[in-house]
Amino acid sequence: MFFIITFCNPIISQEKSKTNGLQNLNLLEIGYQLGGKTYLGAEYEYRFSKYIGLNLGAGILGYTAGFKFHTCPCRTGPFLNISFKDGYFGKFSTINAELGGVLVFFDKEEKLGLLGQVGFGQILYVSSGYNDKFSKSYNKNDMIMAFGVGLSYYINK
Repeated sequence: MFFIITFCNPIISQEKSKTNGLQNLNLLEIGYQLGGKTYLGAEYEYRFSKYIGLNLGAGILGYTAGFKFHTCPCRTGPFLNISFKDGYFGKFSTINAELGGVLVFFDKEEKLGLLGQVGFGQILYVSSGYNDKFSKSYNKNDMIMAFGVGLSYYINK
């Protein structure tokens, strides 16, 4: 439901404030499966253009780095997140492609919102200790589901 609202509603995907030039669209995210393959983490997105942002993050048990490609030069539009995610600091790593968006409904200034992203990841590396610890049988090149959910906050300069 979240993704249907975010991707299909043109009102949500439009930035309400009109400014000249590139506005500050930098984002801080905190939540589950953000900041790597980890239970709790934080990510920071630096938008260096209207449509592309550099995404870096760290969590309790991992880290992430990648790029977000946005469909509009706004804060609330849909995006494609292409990222490397690490879990347990070197024991499990993936390359991911996730579709996501931000649903802003907490405040009038559109700074705080709910972020969600879902997609697929390809396992690049998995240690035997990781499989033993979680009774899993992941293998290199396996495809897994990738997702993240949390709160987002837009940072003004």
